[in-house]
Amino acid sequence: MRLICALLTLLVILGAGLAMAESVDLPLPSVQAENSFNEFDPPSTNKNARNLVDYQMNVIRAGIVILGLVIFLWVWSAPGRPSSGARKMQTTILLLLAMASFASYYQFFQYSHVRGFATSDNFHYYLGSKYFPELGYFGIYECSLYALTERGLSTTGSAETPVRNLRTMEPLTTSEVVTLGTDCPSRFSHERWQAFGDEVQYFSHKWPLHIRKATWLDHGYHPPPAWTLVGGALGQKLNVNHSHNWLARIDRILILFTLLGILWAFGLKTACLVALIWGTGTLWRYTWVGDAFLRHLWWISAIWGVIALRRGRNTLAGSALTLSALFRIFPGALGLGYLLHATREGFQKKNIPPRSILFMTGAMATLLIVTLGAAWFSGHGFSVYQEFAMKLSRFTDAPISNDIGLSTLAEWLFPSSETLSNLTQGVLIGLFIALFWRAMARIADWEAAAAGVLLIPILVSPANYYFSFFAIAALVATQRPRMGVILIVTAVLWNINGLLLYQQYSEFNWASVISVISCFALILELGQPLKALKKSESDTEATAMTQARP
Repeated sequence: MRLICALLTLLVILGAGLAMAESVDLPLPSVQAENSFNEFDPPSTNKNARNLVDYQMNVIRAGIVILGLVIFLWVWSAPGRPSSGARKMQTTILLLLAMASFASYYQFFQYSHVRGFATSDNFHYYLGSKYFPELGYFGIYECSLYALTERGLSTTGSAETPVRNLRTMEPLTTSEVVTLGTDCPSRFSHERWQAFGDEVQYFSHKWPLHIRKATWLDHGYHPPPAWTLVGGALGQKLNVNHSHNWLARIDRILILFTLLGILWAFGLKTACLVALIWGTGTLWRYTWVGDAFLRHLWWISAIWGVIALRRGRNTLAGSALTLSALFRIFPGALGLGYLLHATREGFQKKNIPPRSILFMTGAMATLLIVTLGAAWFSGHGFSVYQEFAMKLSRFTDAPISNDIGLSTLAEWLFPSSETLSNLTQGVLIGLFIALFWRAMARIADWEAAAAGVLLIPILVSPANYYFSFFAIAALVATQRPRMGVILIVTAVLWNINGLLLYQQYSEFNWASVISVISCFALILELGQPLKALKKSESDTEATAMTQARP
């Protein structure tokens, strides 16, 4: 174990040194080649790609997760009740592993986006939510370009440079989009228009020409109204010119707080396992959504929902899981997992458990309050939901090359046969649902909710940077260590895949293979009878808590 500690320390030192040595333009998902119309295409492969700090940090994270696999195999296979000295050693090593994983995600706390908060992602999420009443889902480009033009500032470099028309998702020239924005000042109050122009200028001033051109070819602003409510309300209180460092670090604080919540509810091993899988995740690494404005809000809400279920706070659980779904839609799979478990339990007992009623009360109350609040804040009333549906429809129709899941896998396997692709998906979805339903008979309600994330890659294919939901499944490893092993092996394979296929589209196809196989392995393991497990003293205390009290 001393060797493992030494290796872990060496990886941390190397990673910190790399992060401090160089600050470069990382391959942000929304910064594409000038002629690309695909928001999520990775940058073109080049012969020097493996010299990028991003690639080298991937190597460090791969080393950490492989060491993590060794450490957890040692912890879980320890015979008998560990001695006091052994427990202290386990605790020390697990804490070091968790801290190294968390730090590695954030490039060892170096502000590695060379332009700080002024990334294309933050431009969309921060400005799009703060000025949503005036911009809606379709006005961010036309109003931003008009504001810059009005101030005599450079926009895209040429009046003929293409800019996406967010209403049709087709490219127009810069001059045509600026013309669409001629009524923008009338949508704002004078003070708001000046503030908007100042903040657009903050971003534009920090962008080199190639990022500027790429940003206007993105897909605009498209978070759900509930996220707009939270992001916009916070944005109203701050100004990017004065608060940019704090804005970028909000997620760091919230995620750390969430990991501490897992420690409180599930014990040290589970908290460290979640930190390991989340912190070393190559699919959602810092390059994609690190230091982004409230981008992990759905993940944080989902985990606190499972924590609430674990502690028997069913009303709060319903509220938190509903919030997660409202923030990003696909996390509704956790609620679906809970409802499938409650349905099966209801059939068996021929009544509705009181805790399920409390859960639904919290869910429905939150749904009502947030739906009304988001409609009011948007300034568009209930029509904001129609606008969101239109934006979502147009966005999903766009070709995306970094989706991961069963549908991506089936289309890759049968590119010339839609029939075979659909048949493969149908058969595997049916089989997975059957296995999931079978597993519901053997697990607790909080486990069903956490396991709901396994439905996501099977039923839908989210973009790669949302796959941090896999870390939520690690909560189930509290009582099923073999699930923890499967999850860490999955993380190792993703990391190796990401290194071998760095900046290649095929990375996401093979990531889909790994994801689907992992989901089936996990649901099969979840369906096995729960065996008595030997736990450390801290985990025994967490496991002894009642998982459901009305």
